[in-house]
Amino acid sequence: MAVVGCLDLETTGLDDEYQSDTEISQISLVVIEHGEEIAVFERKLHINPIYAQQTALDITGYDPKIWALEAVPPQQAIDELQTFCLDIARHWHISNKGWQSLYLPIFGHNIWLFDVPRLRKLMLECGYKYPPFWPHPLDTYQLAVWYFFINREHIKRVHPVNFKLETLATWFGFTHPNPHDALEDCRVNIKLAQILMRELVYSWKLRQEPANVR
Repeated sequence: MAVVGCLDLETTGLDDEYQSDTEISQISLVVIEHGEEIAVFERKLHINPIYAQQTALDITGYDPKIWALEAVPPQQAIDELQTFCLDIARHWHISNKGWQSLYLPIFGHNIWLFDVPRLRKLMLECGYKYPPFWPHPLDTYQLAVWYFFINREHIKRVHPVNFKLETLATWFGFTHPNPHDALEDCRVNIKLAQILMRELVYSWKLRQEPANVR
């Protein structure tokens, strides 16, 4: 895919399970084409810190002064995200009923369990039944699991202790200067995705070669 977006959210809660009072505090989407960044969407959202987990606010760098200046209502953020995606989307989806709609392929880290369910919930609340995303986002968490499974007998170094984004960045030899800032997470995740895709293709090709050719 030539054009694809990397999505990341920050929230006022840390649990994977839905919490009724958990809110999205930041949405970031970095769009790349042939590996180069071509567009960026970033919004901080109004939240009620009274109902937030303090640990989550600390980890995500919540600053009341910055949010007071930069944050927008959730409806505005979602309206602008919808417009942003449709303006840059170049892929058409045709439903089984023949309806055509533009969509933007997206990926993220643990996006299936965390980001997508929360974003879809908010988009529904804001009146958008069909988000402008491909309904099957790619997940670098799963790519990392595959990479270390396929190469479990060939990697000489100790495997990472977990599959968190910052842990994998360190393992592959690059830094993550500001973890849990959604925009920075996107850019680090793009770099991780590029490495994993390259290494997985190489690993697969290596295993297809006859032993006497290696």
